[in-house]
Amino acid sequence: MSGELLFTALVAAVGLERVAELAVSRRNAAWSFARGGVELGRGHYPFMVALHTGLLVGALVEVWARLAGGPAYCSPGPCSCSSRPRRRCAGGASPPWA
Repeated sequence: MSGELLFTALVAAVGLERVAELAVSRRNAAWSFARGGVELGRGHYPFMVALHTGLLVGALVEVWARLAGGPAYCSPGPCSCSSRPRRRCAGGASPPWA
């Protein structure tokens, strides 16, 4: 099995785990509301859903777009701009001409 398929399976597993977390969260919220709990900060929930969904989808798009010959997308950090597969991250970077 290729690394891309394994990564996709990992991201799918994380997505399913997040859906399971939603079920647990709803159960806990119902328990809390039944005992007089009050929910605060509901307004930011749609943004958090979009952010978390975008992170998972973006990770898959980056892997599969590169596999299809598309551009390499950059991300901040020591391993940014993965358009040069021979470059190493952090302290062991190859020279620019490698």
